[in-house]
Amino acid sequence: MDSWHASQWQIDMAYVLPYTESMKSAARTKNFHVPLPDETYFELREVAHDLNQPATQIARDVIQTWLKQRKKEALRQQLTAYVSVNAGSRYDMDPELEAAGIEHLSDPEKEAG
Repeated sequence: MDSWHASQWQIDMAYVLPYTESMKSAARTKNFHVPLPDETYFELREVAHDLNQPATQIARDVIQTWLKQRKKEALRQQLTAYVSVNAGSRYDMDPELEAAGIEHLSDPEKEAG
């Protein structure tokens, strides 16, 4: 028996990679086996059927979206940490530049124009 339980399904990205992709694109693609619980597998298949898209494409899209969100959140955390450490230091925002920015953003004539 395989290392994953018989009650799980496994999506093999290699088998369902679209054949219409160029060889250049396919050469940059890596395979990743994802064992899924039955409920997740069947829900993914149902959504794929409803959207008339391959389940693997949906899985790729979801993974890519999550990775982008994770990267964005990590950057936000890094910026927050940097701001916390450097608040009030010489690396803090220039007071004159900050005042000019606030004035610009609160100018009602800028909004109407």
